[in-house]
Amino acid sequence: MFLAAILLVPTLSVHATERDGMTEEKAIEIADNMFENIDASQKILKTSDGGYLIGKATVTSVDDYDEIITTYDSAMDPNSMSVEEAKQDVVNSLVHPEDSSIQPRLASPPTQRWVLALGAEYKSSAFSGSGWRFSGYMFALNLVVDIICFGQVMEMMEE
Repeated sequence: MFLAAILLVPTLSVHATERDGMTEEKAIEIADNMFENIDASQKILKTSDGGYLIGKATVTSVDDYDEIITTYDSAMDPNSMSVEEAKQDVVNSLVHPEDSSIQPRLASPPTQRWVLALGAEYKSSAFSGSGWRFSGYMFALNLVVDIICFGQVMEMMEE
């Protein structure tokens, strides 16, 4: 019964790109792949860490989920850009990186919790070095959606 609930809960989409020996052709391919399933009419918001948000997200403290740090809505934010502009931004950041320093391989506990609305996506900026770089974010699905989906599964199981 619990397995069925897990299978019906929508998934989050989070991507990361590593920057190493980047050519413009490779950067264009990465940008195209990053946004390949995004409708051209959608707006994309570049976040302060260089990542890209499509949709709505609420950022809370990891220590207190009721402490809302900020909210984002790429469709309404005046700083949002088109899909083509976002692709060009990715290409520019990969081919001409502002920070070419190698980032150390480390993991630190998350300091923020990003709650993505149903259908929202977050795509990280590129990073240097090998292995993993941990963003300091924790991602979650909107809890209301979890409860509704779980409730629907329970109703189907009881019938």
